[in-house]
Amino acid sequence: MSAQPGWYRDPSDPSAELYWDGSAYTGKRAVNAAPKPVSPAMAAPPPPRQKQYGSTTVAIPMKVFGHSAVVNDLDAVLNRWASQGWTLDKVVDLQSKDGAMQVRDRVTLLLVFWR
Repeated sequence: MSAQPGWYRDPSDPSAELYWDGSAYTGKRAVNAAPKPVSPAMAAPPPPRQKQYGSTTVAIPMKVFGHSAVVNDLDAVLNRWASQGWTLDKVVDLQSKDGAMQVRDRVTLLLVFWR
């Protein structure tokens, strides 16, 4: 079975086409005047997206620090932010000086997120 009559890409010159009459090339040749335009979406990659930052504070009484209720509360906060596409970046103890823990009745943490 032979290919259908029509214009086919010239294997020796991709910018041209040859006419096939169903049994042989006729010698008719067409040169594409201009390449097909590239769609804007394919022309260049989009610019990198800037990171967005968000934060929240959590105050934890020291007498229950490490208690399962506190862990559940922190887990709820983290899951709420994660469900909105945020990733935890860092946790900062707002009441420490030079990174040293202070003796106090509560711990206040700053949770910083990005997306």
